[in-house]
Amino acid sequence: MIEASPKTLIENRNWQLAAQQVALQDINARLLAHKAVTTDLTKMTRFQAAAATSSNETVLAVTSTTSAALSNYNFTVERQVNTQ
Repeated sequence: MIEASPKTLIENRNWQLAAQQVALQDINARLLAHKAVTTDLTKMTRFQAAAATSSNETVLAVTSTTSAALSNYNFTVERQVNTQ
């Protein structure tokens, strides 16, 4: 059996290392993308999304902020006052 020349062995090893480098770069890119997603999940604002709604904005307008306590409030309008 004839062995490959040292030059061929080095070229083959370079191809192997290049393939491994590409694979590691792909893994690195995927890990960075995963890190970006998980870092975003650690922000509390993702879990503090709340909405204030009114069934009739002409009678009762509502707003909310991220510092508002989560709760439900019900208002019953007994009479409406009109201003002149």
